[in-house]
Amino acid sequence: MIDHYWTAVQKKVCTKCIDGDRYGECKLPPQFKCALKENFSRVVHVVQTTDSENVLDYIAALRRDVCSKCTEQSANGTCYVRNLLDCPLDHYFPIIIEVIEGTANPA
Repeated sequence: MIDHYWTAVQKKVCTKCIDGDRYGECKLPPQFKCALKENFSRVVHVVQTTDSENVLDYIAALRRDVCSKCTEQSANGTCYVRNLLDCPLDHYFPIIIEVIEGTANPA
C-alpha cells in the first residue's frame, strides 16, 4: 500500500524537486538522506489521520509526528534544513497532501 502512494508522490513531487533528475529519481549525494523518503510512512499516516480544510492543521501534525523525530530538527523545534528551504518534505507538503488524498487506496 505505501508503495502505491510513493509512486504517486514520485510522479508529482520528485519530478519537481531540485535534488532530483526530473524523472523522479533522487540525486542527493549518498551522505544526505531525503526527509520525504526517510519519513514517508509517517507522512502518509499524518495525511490520512488529519481531517481539515486548513493546511495549517496538517503542518501542525507534520511538525508533531514527523519533524519532531527527524535528526535535523533540534530539541527546541528549529530545523536548519527547513529554515534554508532545503527540506523537500516541508517545501512540497501541500502537493504531498493533495497526492496522498487523491490517490485511491489499493485493495
